[in-house]
Amino acid sequence: MFTIGSILMVTALPAAVTMTVLLVARATRSSKRSEPCTAALAALSVAAGYGVAHVVRHGWPALDSWAQWESWQWLLWFVVAAAALASFRPSKPLWTWTLWLLRIILVSGGLTISLRPYWQHTWDPAAAARWIACLTGAFCLYWFLLDALLEKTPAASSTLSVLIVALGTGIALVLTGSQRLAELAINLGSITAVLSVMCLRNEPRPLAKGIFAVAPVILGGLWLTGCFYSETKALTIGLLAAAPFAAWIWNLPPVSRLGPAALTTVRLVAVLAVVLVAVVPLILAFTPDPYAGY
Repeated sequence: MFTIGSILMVTALPAAVTMTVLLVARATRSSKRSEPCTAALAALSVAAGYGVAHVVRHGWPALDSWAQWESWQWLLWFVVAAAALASFRPSKPLWTWTLWLLRIILVSGGLTISLRPYWQHTWDPAAAARWIACLTGAFCLYWFLLDALLEKTPAASSTLSVLIVALGTGIALVLTGSQRLAELAINLGSITAVLSVMCLRNEPRPLAKGIFAVAPVILGGLWLTGCFYSETKALTIGLLAAAPFAAWIWNLPPVSRLGPAALTTVRLVAVLAVVLVAVVPLILAFTPDPYAGY
């Protein structure tokens, strides 16, 4: 179960590391730097906060036994790769396609590694290829839609949406038998909370782009691991994944006429409502383990 020490480990530590990286980077960078560089720094700060919390909490993965790593251990390296890709912000169409090619390679490689026990022992080669191809396509489409969502909604509300989904994911995972995965989701939530506050002050769009460059990899990896290696239902994951797009409620005529503050509130309430639909049934069905304290 969660203790005060573990709660501080998964909340205060990643938030402090993320803020430190951003403040140091801001103090040393030139004010004339372009937006992509700031977005890259934000992505780096997310990866740093997540990585430090991961290593401090669970230890450094033994490199000589990498073949025995579990899916959640590989996620650390996928996050680092996603942060590296965030520095690649092409302006020309050809380079945009190159970025997405690199993302497809990252996703397909991550899925292949994460699902190794299935294609080694459960699926035949044709079934493994279908699963990995379909999941790669679905995840890359999801990533594309998240990028589109960020372009259409204010940065602050977009980052707060990620915060709500991350915390909802943590609740869902802990209620379905995986405290370790829940802690990793809360890591992301605390990091996003820090960046959301900073979005309210200055450079909101680059900071939000940095979050959206890394958060899909963390959330996707946790959802995948929870579904295939824990007891998290696909319906729960589907609702959590769909929650950020509830912010598109602003397209409805009655909502679109609201003021900026009211519109942001409606967006966040819509996202929260979908997350609650996902987690409330789990809360109601949860039965505490009478032997948890022994």
